[in-house]
Amino acid sequence: MRWACIRHYCLLSVVVLSGLLQTLTAQTTPDWKPGTLPMGARMGLGAAFPVVKGQPYTAEILYQQTYTLRDGTKRLYEAHNIVRRDSQGRLLNEDLPSPVVKFGDSELSGEHGFELDDPIRMIFMQWNDSSQSVLVSAIPEYVHKQNDLWTISTLSCPVTLREHVLHGVIAEGCRSGPTTAERGRAFETWRSKKLRIELLTITNYPDGTDDEIRGLTLTESRMEVTRLDLGEPDQTHFEPPPGYKQKMVR
Repeated sequence: MRWACIRHYCLLSVVVLSGLLQTLTAQTTPDWKPGTLPMGARMGLGAAFPVVKGQPYTAEILYQQTYTLRDGTKRLYEAHNIVRRDSQGRLLNEDLPSPVVKFGDSELSGEHGFELDDPIRMIFMQWNDSSQSVLVSAIPEYVHKQNDLWTISTLSCPVTLREHVLHGVIAEGCRSGPTTAERGRAFETWRSKKLRIELLTITNYPDGTDDEIRGLTLTESRMEVTRLDLGEPDQTHFEPPPGYKQKMVR
């Protein structure tokens, strides 16, 4: 297991020996591409700060990472998530379970889990179907006092693109220029300034980013909102199921 941070969100490649898939509680069943391997994905605590109130949404998100093996073979990792933000600014990430995938002598799958960033109570909660337990921790003070990463990344945009409408909202585009592309990555991203979320980000790594543990080289990553609902999410999603045991962690 190894963390790989891309822009302001992190993707965690997950290799899980699994039996049965957990029950899918999402409104839709994602379309998993044949041959892809499951990974986990979440936006990180920075996405919940500064707190955005009065702009609720529910977004279905596709994450992908393309790796190249030493022999030149391509390997695609994929995750499907649902991200919900309510009018209070609470941010809930739901990792949707993947189908069981044969990988060598193992069977791999991504489990069904939740991560809640609650800037109102300043706590982070995490739970999943398999453990039926809830881990609760305090959000560190430095997280909500750090510089606004959204504003910094917007101001540092090398090439500004014309606005487009994506999923019914105005999206501002940004692309790396000729000089920045030579520094190890080339990207294109589309953001909703009103919602303060990214709707599409594609990053290419011309020189690759090595993962020595797995013998892979990251060549492309993609984050795409495939569906967006601007209504208030069902508040029951923001609480663990009844009966789950809670444990405070430091």
